[in-house]
Parts: sequence; structure tokens; C-alpha cells
Amino acid sequence: MPAKKVDYDADNVAWVGITDKDLQRWQLAYPDVDLQGELRCAANWADANPARCGKMRNWKRFLVNWLKNSGKLYHVNRCVKRETQGNTGTARQDAAQTRRNTKTDKEYPEPERPVPRI
Repeated sequence: MPAKKVDYDADNVAWVGITDKDLQRWQLAYPDVDLQGELRCAANWADANPARCGKMRNWKRFLVNWLKNSGKLYHVNRCVKRETQGNTGTARQDAAQTRRNTKTDKEYPEPERPVPRI
């Protein structure tokens, strides 16, 4: 029996064809991700970008990639929250700033200061 096709219902801004088995598999693969919240975010993104979604053939692949990327973002954000006292913006902005700082530190190391003579 072939797997049921996952599709996007634009009228209801919802996913159709996601089985309990899919949800269990995704929860095991991405334990740190709020699965229901991310599925709602992905549906809202699809609703806001109809031109980019018109030719979409494999929504299941889209959702797996969405969950995979949100899991990466979760780990980056969790590290950012540990490193900073207070967030300067959204979680995405903080994660981007951390990546920029890390890159800058690698490219331009702190110059060694001469030892003062006494």
C-alpha cells in the first residue's frame, strides 16, 4: 500500500495527509522541536508565499526540511541564550549575531599585546 500523500490545503491553511506514523517518526528525529508549532509555522509560510508554493510537488520533503532547519535553529538559539545576558532582538537575530561573532573571531584574532617593561 503506497504512503498517503501529504498536501497543503490553502483554504484552511492546514496540512492534509499527515499520519500519526509521520508525526511519531518526526518526533523521534527532531525531539527538541515543537512539532505542532512548526507545522503551523510552515502552513503560515506556505499561505504567505503562494507563488513559491504553486509548483510544490513533494510537501512531505518540504516539511522534513522545515523541521530539520528549525531543529538547527533551536540548538543555535539555545546556545545564544546561554551566552548572552539578555537577548538583543529576536532569536533569529541573536543566532545570526553569534555566527557573525564566531566568524569574526576566527578571521581576525585578537592581536597579542606586548608585555610592558618595568
